[in-house]
Amino acid sequence: MMPRWYFVRRALRFHREDWTPSEPGTWFESVEEAVAWTGRAVCLTDNRLDELRSIIEPGLLRVDGMVAHPPRPRATIWWPGAASGSLG
Repeated sequence: MMPRWYFVRRALRFHREDWTPSEPGTWFESVEEAVAWTGRAVCLTDNRLDELRSIIEPGLLRVDGMVAHPPRPRATIWWPGAASGSLG
């Protein structure tokens, strides 16, 4: 995300709503599947998956043989205006 000063200097007024989902978003059939999915989401190569597993496995939820990341805080950010079809 761009730093707050970026938006302030451009007089862009934005809104932010912090929230935490009540349920995990994605359930996986195995820890390996959860690690592989997470690795792709953060653009890690396969040779880093063992390291990633050691980081995320202790925090995974386990229910009926399935695993999931616990719900984590999120933010929705929006600002007034309309798309112009141009970034410049």
